[in-house]
Amino acid sequence: MSIPLLPLLLVVASSLGWAGLDLLRKLLVREVSPMALLFAQTLGTAPLFAVWMLAGGADPPAAGYWTPALVSVLL
Repeated sequence: MSIPLLPLLLVVASSLGWAGLDLLRKLLVREVSPMALLFAQTLGTAPLFAVWMLAGGADPPAAGYWTPALVSVLL
């Protein structure tokens, strides 16, 4: 059984990226308050997901999504 190189590299890069993010989060929690860190991480990732959604041709969320989503973020 052979594994194609590109998917294997994608899995390795993704794993290292998530491990690096987790390590960074754990190191930063010593220096930054948890709420500020949560806010910064959300601001850092939300635009990436929005670009990904637009590049993939997906429709934006319907109007009924925003109230529960914002309440979830506030909680």
